[in-house]
Amino acid sequence: MMRALSYILLYGFLATCSLATGQEITIQNNTKSANVAYNGQHHELVREWLRLIYGLQNNPSQDFEHHTATTLTPEQYKKTWYYLGRGFFLRGEYPAASAALAHIKGKLPEDIKQDYPLLIAQILIVQGQFERAAAILDPITKQKIAVPYAQFNLGIALLKSGRQSRGIEVLEELGSSPTDSPEAQALRDQANIALGYMYLDKGQAQKAKQALKRTSLNGPNANKALLALGWAEWQTKNPRLAQAAWVELLKGDMASPITQEALSGVPQALWRLESHTQARKKFNEAISAYKAQLSLLDEVIDQIRTTTWLTDAFNETGPDEFNLKDIWMKLDNTPLSPFLREILTTQPLQTALQRHLALQRLESRLADPSRLYGLLGIRIDQSYREAVNALNEDLKLLKQQLPTQKASQLEYLTTLIAESLERQRKQLTVYLVSTQYALAQLLDELASKEP
Repeated sequence: MMRALSYILLYGFLATCSLATGQEITIQNNTKSANVAYNGQHHELVREWLRLIYGLQNNPSQDFEHHTATTLTPEQYKKTWYYLGRGFFLRGEYPAASAALAHIKGKLPEDIKQDYPLLIAQILIVQGQFERAAAILDPITKQKIAVPYAQFNLGIALLKSGRQSRGIEVLEELGSSPTDSPEAQALRDQANIALGYMYLDKGQAQKAKQALKRTSLNGPNANKALLALGWAEWQTKNPRLAQAAWVELLKGDMASPITQEALSGVPQALWRLESHTQARKKFNEAISAYKAQLSLLDEVIDQIRTTTWLTDAFNETGPDEFNLKDIWMKLDNTPLSPFLREILTTQPLQTALQRHLALQRLESRLADPSRLYGLLGIRIDQSYREAVNALNEDLKLLKQQLPTQKASQLEYLTTLIAESLERQRKQLTVYLVSTQYALAQLLDELASKEP
């Protein structure tokens, strides 16, 4: 049975706004107009979907439930609620995501069969329901072909739920396993780093070193592993090796929390090695660097509180470039880039920015609906004319709501970034004060030894 136009448009909007794949919107060449009638139920379904997925309505409504149940096939119904749930999850609206996924009962469509339980587990983990998440993930990790993502999340869920021995077992298995892709390697590295920090907290430095030395030297988590390895060497009273690890990290950007922490560790290691002249020099260099960074951060925080820095990047971005990578490229040559590089990797900020970008993409699509139809593979001939006219009326109503929604989301995003920078400032202040105190201790020690 051919898909209804409403179903095609649902996934078409998702695909063109990077929330679904092109496979979901393929239209067969022999589709007839009778199979794609855009009746009242269909346009209500599309309208409800767009309102929900773009945050123009807070929770799945009874109307949407009615339209999906009466308009779509059982398989389409399940996939519609799955993608709606995933959309809510990406926006950070976890109760709404759970409510959407709760509509899915019985046998799952093949193309969401693997991802569905992983999404459920993710939602449970971010809501602190670790036992329930572990119960879902455990059987997945015991399948013939283990899913590294499921293994990692299971290990974390077990540790958080207090089942440390089993959690360590799962993470050790993942951290020691061979990898066949960059994604699998990154998850293996994250498992080993999680183990490393956990062992450090327990005072088991040797085990921490074993785990941390399994991480990739060139992966995205290499610096975090090297920082932890320095602390493991420090715990085992090897200040020379600790210093060697931390010195490597001083080559990084001063806006990085990893570089900032390493900067405070290097003079401590030199002090323990009794290289007092070098220790004093590095203490003073660290204090100067922290003061300079605090001054720069104050300027950046003042600048962040205006939204111009982000709206300028949006205004210079084409309709196909509303994604994190392209926006970052627009910002990469600004004074903000070192700070944003760190904070935009955090989940709340990623979610807020993704939602804002989705609204930008939607605005771009609504500005030229004919381009959207081309992207969906719809030929605008007489057989589609009635459907397109009805949809255009819905899109006009949606377009009227966008300015208010965009302004609200941009304000929220700016607030999140400002709060994150304030936390960076507090941590920098802690590093500065503790480094000044350590230098004073060293000078007192040297003074007491003078004849």
